[in-house]
Amino acid sequence: MFYSSSTNGFYSSDIHGDSVPADVVSITVEDWNSLLEGQSLGKKITADSDGKPILVEHVQPVEEK
Repeated sequence: MFYSSSTNGFYSSDIHGDSVPADVVSITVEDWNSLLEGQSLGKKITADSDGKPILVEHVQPVEEK
């Protein structure tokens, strides 16, 4: 599995072949599953300073009245 910080998306060699963004980083299937699980629990997937995917608390903007 691969993750691209520029698209905030995941890519698979089996599906995408060599058609992936230039900034992809390799991640394990276990990491991918953990990220998706965290997202389903309300966290946000984003990239760290090295372009690797991490989970952060999802902060919703305060609506102005």
